[in-house]
Amino acid sequence: MSPIPDALHSVSKYVGSAVTFLTPPALLVPELLLHYFAHLSKKDLSVAALVCRFWGVLAEDTLWRVKEVPLTVLLKKLDENLHLGIRVWSLRRQLSPEQTDAPTHLRRYQKITSLHVDTCADGAAAIALRQLLNHYQESSLCPNLKYVSISISVIPLGSQTNLDSTLRFLLGSSTTEVTICDHNGTQELGMILRILGTHSPFVRSFTLGQCLRWGEIIGYTVDLGQLSHVKVLHLRDISIEAFETLCGCGELEELFITDGGYWGHVMEDEARRKMIIPSLRVLAIKCPRLNCPALVQTDLPSLRRLTFTYPETVSGASVGLQSVLEGLSQRSRLMEELTVEVCGERLGASAIHTLCMMKALTKIRLHGFVTGTLQITDDCIILLAQSFPNLTSLSVDVGADWETLAITDRSFVSVIIRCKDLDSLDIPLDLSRCHKQSMPRFLPSSSSVE
Repeated sequence: MSPIPDALHSVSKYVGSAVTFLTPPALLVPELLLHYFAHLSKKDLSVAALVCRFWGVLAEDTLWRVKEVPLTVLLKKLDENLHLGIRVWSLRRQLSPEQTDAPTHLRRYQKITSLHVDTCADGAAAIALRQLLNHYQESSLCPNLKYVSISISVIPLGSQTNLDSTLRFLLGSSTTEVTICDHNGTQELGMILRILGTHSPFVRSFTLGQCLRWGEIIGYTVDLGQLSHVKVLHLRDISIEAFETLCGCGELEELFITDGGYWGHVMEDEARRKMIIPSLRVLAIKCPRLNCPALVQTDLPSLRRLTFTYPETVSGASVGLQSVLEGLSQRSRLMEELTVEVCGERLGASAIHTLCMMKALTKIRLHGFVTGTLQITDDCIILLAQSFPNLTSLSVDVGADWETLAITDRSFVSVIIRCKDLDSLDIPLDLSRCHKQSMPRFLPSSSSVE
């Protein structure tokens, strides 16, 4: 019989390597939690102090106090992850200053490599963090901390000094990955970036989550060049002015932008200065507007992989898509992988001819386009295959019209066969009338391919 109680099976879910319990406190008792911890520790899973996220005050005021299970008992099961923002971490009741300062208690934090400071409706996370700061102001709580995920809204801020001391405390010399979310706008974000740029030179990956005021603010004008040592950036809601500061990120290799849709509102000047991001190898943009002259004018000499996800239909955006492809074909000649997913957009022959200028491409994925007069034809597909002798993967989906399109010209198949390295073809064609001996090795000899 499994040592895990059935009740815990039904109320827990795995999040990465941690375990979160989303259940009313009446369903849990400390003995069951400790029993569950013991089972997980045998399987070498990272069990966090993220034990119970309770709604209401029953867990804090009644359950743990009545059962007399101190937090130190739970901390004995800590492995690598420490989560703040949960009822169990309301330190005001579980730990006294004497307990917190005890060397035996401090040693439990030595192997923690992941710290999460989450939001909590009643402010328990802020209380817990404030007490930790009070107790460990002169020492590093987690000397081996590598990953920090923090919701700025739970930090007792009030001034730049307070924010500075809090982040310095959380971000040690071993920290390499940082996630910041729930900030309050450009001014607060600017302070955070200055602190990261000055006091965290070892951070290699930075993720900027959603702002608390995302519906009120149109983009953020901040100097991302302060993160000159960062190699991976995940950004949301940035303005075009912020994008232009990326030229100061000399070591940036991977850039992911989400909801950058405000660019079309603030950037109309085609004469803006050209910029270069010399080390960028991966670029992924998900936004409702691709009409971005700044991206067209950006020199990306090291770019290898580009992904456009274009989730909304915007009138006239095809011009922006065409201009972006033209700019990249001229300034990113080493690009190997291209993915364009556009909802409700038309991709015509002119765009295909632009793609054919990118001779280094080995993987092409074009999905989500509507049907219409500017649809991709079989001639365009043949042109793609002829233009890329090193093509290994081709995936095209341009809408319902393909369902009735039958490829009867054997030249198409013969062209595909000449791409000797092609091992993946995903095109909704009716190949039933093609000669069986002409079929590529990875295609079925009968029936249609979807």
